[in-house]
Amino acid sequence: MVRIHERRRISRTWKRTLVPRVDEYINNISRSLKGYDVLRCTDTSAEVEHNGKRWAVNLAEKTCTCREWQIKGIPCIHGATFIASIRNARWEEYVDPYFTVTKFKETYAGEIAAMPSNHEWKKCDLGYKMLPPLIKRPPGRPRKCRIKPSDEPKKKSNKCSRCGLPGHHINTCKNDVPVYHGEEIHNMQAGERVKKKSRAKRWTCSTSFFQILMDDDI
Repeated sequence: MVRIHERRRISRTWKRTLVPRVDEYINNISRSLKGYDVLRCTDTSAEVEHNGKRWAVNLAEKTCTCREWQIKGIPCIHGATFIASIRNARWEEYVDPYFTVTKFKETYAGEIAAMPSNHEWKKCDLGYKMLPPLIKRPPGRPRKCRIKPSDEPKKKSNKCSRCGLPGHHINTCKNDVPVYHGEEIHNMQAGERVKKKSRAKRWTCSTSFFQILMDDDI
């Protein structure tokens, strides 16, 4: 509501045909036409050439083969080159009516009625109290894992240091890997050392437990 009133107030100060932003765009693009050549076919159609490239421009249909004019509704640099070559050309005739000050004022001509705060609303007694609906447990086993979105990054899997493949460790690796300068032998020896350490731990735990039992019997 406040924004509509503000834009309506600002539009009253505009004296030109086009809105200021489009007017500024046309002034800027008309200063950068150097190097463009116009090859006229008729009064309303021509070819605009620049750096060995050509574009077909039609002023009557407000089109250009670059399609920028059709999309924006404002002449592209090729159309602006053709328009600038015409004496006493009126730029507002080649701009979509949407960008005119008249259409801008018509857009914000409507009004939004003022509305009081909720403390002035009339309260009425319905004779009953509206409660939320009862929620029942749906059938089936509830989900434990959440549904992951498609763009969520996946967790990295384990990578074997022996064969370089993911999904397992060096202790459980059964893949055939060629020997390169003794790397495989070194990795196998490292795996055997890990296994020996785990066996030694289990043996020390069992011997200590056995020693406790013997002490109790004595």
